[in-house]
Amino acid sequence: MKKTLKHLLPALFLAAVMALLTGCTKSVDLLQYADVTFDGASGNATATVTLDYNGLGKALFSKGKDQDIWDEAQTELSLMGHVNYTVTPQTGLSNGDTVTLTVSADDTFLKNHEITLSETSKTLTVSGLKEPETIDPFEDSLLNIAVEGETASGKLNILVRGCAPHLGVTVSSDLPADDPRSALTYSVAPESPEGGYAQGDVVTITATPKFSSDFTNNYILSRDSLEVSLENVPHYLNSADEVTPDLLAQLKPLVENELNSSVDYGMTYTSIWAADGSSPVSSESSASGPRWTGTASLLVDKDSDIYNGSYYGDNMLVFPYEIAYNVFSGEGSGTAVGGIYLLNVKVNADGSYDLSEVSTGTTSYYTDMDAFLAKEVNNRSEWYDIATAPFNW
Repeated sequence: MKKTLKHLLPALFLAAVMALLTGCTKSVDLLQYADVTFDGASGNATATVTLDYNGLGKALFSKGKDQDIWDEAQTELSLMGHVNYTVTPQTGLSNGDTVTLTVSADDTFLKNHEITLSETSKTLTVSGLKEPETIDPFEDSLLNIAVEGETASGKLNILVRGCAPHLGVTVSSDLPADDPRSALTYSVAPESPEGGYAQGDVVTITATPKFSSDFTNNYILSRDSLEVSLENVPHYLNSADEVTPDLLAQLKPLVENELNSSVDYGMTYTSIWAADGSSPVSSESSASGPRWTGTASLLVDKDSDIYNGSYYGDNMLVFPYEIAYNVFSGEGSGTAVGGIYLLNVKVNADGSYDLSEVSTGTTSYYTDMDAFLAKEVNNRSEWYDIATAPFNW
């Protein structure tokens, strides 16, 4: 017996020294007091960490004492900022995914409570989530794209208002309450540009679940946006190809009426201008009726801005004509070039023409066609795209 004690003394001494050196720490598995729950539908679920403050309090502070609500509150306060639990990834989870639960504690906390962490992380597999139903928020049977004036007859109506390049686009939902898509908010993104949309622009319609709905717990969207190209929409005339014989036939009475309303074709005591801005001669009266030149100019506004303080519209058709005149206060005669212009010819979505906003006017007179084009057409090329269109009058 004495011999056994003699051999035990060095071992006991070494254990005592090690206890002093390690501070009598104990190994604790704090992960066992954390539970991870998965909420939502598969594909869009969220992981949440829930802590057992009763168990944590007994393990760390109370030496087995049962915890009441005040003890648990004190435990939560004591751990705050010192012990942290995280789960990654936390969102967009599907059945079969894996997440990692991690716990960490600062050195001061570990030292004060004389513990070490036996485990710092563990892997969990996501399971038990409801598989959501996939639905299309822009199903063809629901969708109706209409221009202003047409009947909005769909359950989801995209309405195009105005005339390009000043179009506005709105979207409205008339879905019944039993359709899960009634829990979606449909909107136009982004907002229309300053001045509005132009012909050919692409508008994006988005669908997002309303904040207060549980849509994402039961459904998943097959797509969340729809691109709508503004092609067959009302627009201001913007191409010489649209100056068709049909349009010219409709415009001819307006142009001739403007010409005939000008007294003596506007030639009485009128200056005839040259390209350099000088007026080498003035007319006394017209010597003969006008003759159409057969080639019109189409000016299309590039960006719908104001031109030099005077607004010339979104498009301008200029019809030149030649006219003979008698020289004022002198002998002789000459030939001048003048023009009739029309502003804001519209083309409807079906390709027909809308002349309800058309206004007409007359230009000055010039010594020749080159001077006319320089002063009435080409001087606006910075603001207008210019094309020619033949007409047979």
